Amino acid sequence: MVENGTLRMESVSRGPILYVRLYGAIDETFDVSEILNLGEGKDLILNLKSVTRISSFGVREWVKAMARLATIKNRVVLVDCSPVLVVNLNAVANFSDHCDVVSIQAPYYCDACDWDTEVTLAINDKGVTLPDKPVPCRRCGANMKFDEVEQSYFGFASPDRFRPLDPHISDFIDSYLRAGDTEKAPTVATTQVRRAFPWAHRWRQIPQPVLVGIASAVALALLIVTLVVTKNTGISAEALDAYHKRLAGHDYPAALAMVDKMQKDGTLPPALGDQMRAEVETRKIAARGATLAKAEDLFERKQYEEALKTFDETISLGTDPKPLFFTIAECHRRLGKPDLAFKNYVLFTDSFEGDKGDKGFDDALYWQGDYLIKQGRLEEARPLLERVAKELPRSNFKRSAARLLESIE
Repeated sequence: MVENGTLRMESVSRGPILYVRLYGAIDETFDVSEILNLGEGKDLILNLKSVTRISSFGVREWVKAMARLATIKNRVVLVDCSPVLVVNLNAVANFSDHCDVVSIQAPYYCDACDWDTEVTLAINDKGVTLPDKPVPCRRCGANMKFDEVEQSYFGFASPDRFRPLDPHISDFIDSYLRAGDTEKAPTVATTQVRRAFPWAHRWRQIPQPVLVGIASAVALALLIVTLVVTKNTGISAEALDAYHKRLAGHDYPAALAMVDKMQKDGTLPPALGDQMRAEVETRKIAARGATLAKAEDLFERKQYEEALKTFDETISLGTDPKPLFFTIAECHRRLGKPDLAFKNYVLFTDSFEGDKGDKGFDDALYWQGDYLIKQGRLEEARPLLERVAKELPRSNFKRSAARLLESIE
């Protein structure tokens, strides 16, 4: 049902109730208007059982969305919150300020057959409590164990925040949602909300470095495992905003430093800290590919000054500079900066690991020789030019190198 890179919603309108179930990831593109466009019910029920990930930018958009919904809807009710959401319910102080959490998904584990699943637990005026009866494993029948620390996982469910549901909302949840696990559930309208990559069908037109950056980011995101919160703390909106600004400004070291500081201060649980660090690395990889593609495009358009700045940026993000030294040298040469061009040509040939007959290597040797001749360093230029003229038969600079050699005889 859920495609990679896509957020989907299922909706049902019944009288005063609008029921929406979310599938996939909540990130910075989460738009509350997409929910509002699904129906006009004054009581909104959000089923979050199938939310698989929420980024820190997604947290920001979520908090804004809940605040806006609170001004439009009579009640905003969250049901079947996935463990990913529970992490944020515990970690982010205002994550559920404008809504009522009715039930959550609790992780269970079977020691007998190594199977895990999630069980829906209701929230009442006493908070959350584990079932009185053992939960049997659907695979082997053995009793399963709650796979979390009860005090920390249920920490967000403060009894003083509990508000009884209106009867029509309770009836809907009992009759519809609980029937959702069987064939009794009615057919719902499925809405394709957003494609993260609407240009995916044109992938061949995307520069390879961008594709590499995106692929790396997706691969890393798939490896992120949201751990459990071990301490019930809150992160201020100001701290999150500061973190987001550093990410948006590509100041990744500062973003990581903020995460470290919040964890040291005890305001950031380890699970969310790991998630935020992974997000920083994911964005860094994507930015690396995007800036490299931009630098190469600027070079092709002969905007050499801007290209040099962008090459510096992509290197600062961790791009291997070795393959870039040649193009950087070309920028400097075409800008009339021979000293800097020579320096980068040398860096390129010294670090070159490919076939010495490849295009670029002979160019770099030739321009080094040309520079050295103009500096009066003839003996240093000679072996470089001889190599181009005699050892690299496929070089386009073969004849030019021979002429330079004749000029210094």
